Amino acid sequence: MKILFLIQHFSTGKVAGGSKPWSLAKSMADKGYDVTVVTSNVHYIEKEDEKRSKYTYEEYEGVKIIKVNATGNFRKNFFTRIMNYVSFAFNAYKACMKINDIDVVLTSIQPIFTGPVGLHVSKKKKARFILEVRDIWPDTAIEIGALKSPILIKMSSWLALKLYKGAEKIITLTPGIADLIIEKGINKNKVYCIPIGFNLEEFEDEKIDKTLRKKYNWEDKFIAMYTGSHATTDSLDVMVKTAEYLKDNKNIKIVSIGDGDKRGELIKYCEERSLDNIEFIGIVPRTEIPSYLHAADITFICLKKGEHWKIFLQNKFFDYMGAKKPIVTVLKGTQQEMVEDANAGLAVEPEDYEAFAKTLIHLSNNKEECIELGQNGYEFVNKYFNRDDLLDFYLKLIENNELLHHDSIIYKYSQYKRINN
Repeated sequence: MKILFLIQHFSTGKVAGGSKPWSLAKSMADKGYDVTVVTSNVHYIEKEDEKRSKYTYEEYEGVKIIKVNATGNFRKNFFTRIMNYVSFAFNAYKACMKINDIDVVLTSIQPIFTGPVGLHVSKKKKARFILEVRDIWPDTAIEIGALKSPILIKMSSWLALKLYKGAEKIITLTPGIADLIIEKGINKNKVYCIPIGFNLEEFEDEKIDKTLRKKYNWEDKFIAMYTGSHATTDSLDVMVKTAEYLKDNKNIKIVSIGDGDKRGELIKYCEERSLDNIEFIGIVPRTEIPSYLHAADITFICLKKGEHWKIFLQNKFFDYMGAKKPIVTVLKGTQQEMVEDANAGLAVEPEDYEAFAKTLIHLSNNKEECIELGQNGYEFVNKYFNRDDLLDFYLKLIENNELLHHDSIIYKYSQYKRINN
């Protein structure tokens, strides 16, 4: 089987960024499929290299990877980001049309602009079209205020619906996204939820660098860690306000790993207030994330208030559980509910920095509780969200055009929910 995997942001798992796309491509190649990934030469989480090649081809561990040009200045503003998306879509289409004998076009939409490319290529090549939905469009753009024009909103909604209807199968990363797509009138029997899951191999003990607490002088501190994007959607204002609230507490230190549009603003806020109880480390390679999490005492996730933000199920969520670290969820929705189901952490109302600070104080004074919560999360994520199991199910969906829909949205976790509710 020859599979074209069209995805704008893709990394091989060694650098920063989500590792599931690479795990999926590698799994397909290991199974003997001819896999070609068409992706961008500009990754949203990495610093741009102005000398980057406009077109590259490589084979890595059995996966063919084609990188095509997209315009730079991805983070400058909304217009330059749209230009980046559109330029990639244009160049990706040209690259895809040069690939012959395609059986399946697997297209990941975040952004949505890859969707029409995948749909059109699948029709031209007479291939099956499978759509992976990582974010609901245009809902998120509307929520953060990036998309305000009624005409553009209407056009975007029409385009999303066309893609949903044109796909043979739709694979979402969260149950909330699956529900929203079904609510738009799409047949539920072609909508599946396969979360990113936890990759046990990344967290094997021999791969963990256990010197980081000493390296960063954290040995006498209670470390509350965040990893991932520093974007408007992550609501990290609550993180820096919590640090300010705790500035006289010499025991607790907040550590933030990653990059994004809001990082500079967050650092400036802390510098203006001389906060020395928060540390911004920046981007680290994906392979080092387990070691940093091992050095933490607890982890946390923040999202904005509102119904829209309840649907998210982030990469870091599974990493935190896999690292045996309790999670403080400063949000509402799927992630908070799963933490409660697993008894793997504590919940705080979104954007409530005072409650977050008091929760950190409580956990810092109860180390045994932290260990117990972390162990609970580890057992939960291994039972319901082991990535090998999820990838196996994903591959079955790709392989089998006639596969019957499972009884409910989430593959294994749904069984737990039905039994216990």
